[in-house]
Amino acid sequence: AAKFPTQAPDAPPLPEEPANADEASVEQIPFSTPQVDTEGADAGQESRQVASEFIWLFEYALDMDPVHLNHPERLNGSAFAYGPAQLKGYKLAFEGLDTFTGHVLASLHEVRDSPDAEVWGILYRVPRRFTMGENGEAALLDKVHCADTFIPLEVQVREPYRQREITCIVYIATEAARQQ
Repeated sequence: AAKFPTQAPDAPPLPEEPANADEASVEQIPFSTPQVDTEGADAGQESRQVASEFIWLFEYALDMDPVHLNHPERLNGSAFAYGPAQLKGYKLAFEGLDTFTGHVLASLHEVRDSPDAEVWGILYRVPRRFTMGENGEAALLDKVHCADTFIPLEVQVREPYRQREITCIVYIATEAARQQ
């Protein structure tokens, strides 16, 4: 009988850093992430070239816990915790109420006048397919982050293990949710 693995596999290598030289010629896959401002309006699309079926996801607050994020009703074990990351130029804010649970929302705010502002969180690798909705439905990542309360935003985080900047998606509360 096959043994069930005792731990999750290592996170895939960064797209620009293949595990070996033979992978350097991996076909580039076009990827577009919607750029959304904090007002919830679509600010256009930015095309990126990546060589992976995974994307980076920066989580803070409750979703830093892999048990919560990987719960069967959320990502069902498909989010691979990579490690800590630092998001500069933002602060953690607790404001507004989740209309479904009544809990106070934890979100991020951009801080332009404080160069020391930062939020620490956890980087995850998640399948790219979680960013795409099917048959007119919201994408799985949008669903688990309450699409009517939180919106995706593409940001750069500092990953301390390799001392590099990584482009990832983070979810922040909408302006309407913060004002409730």
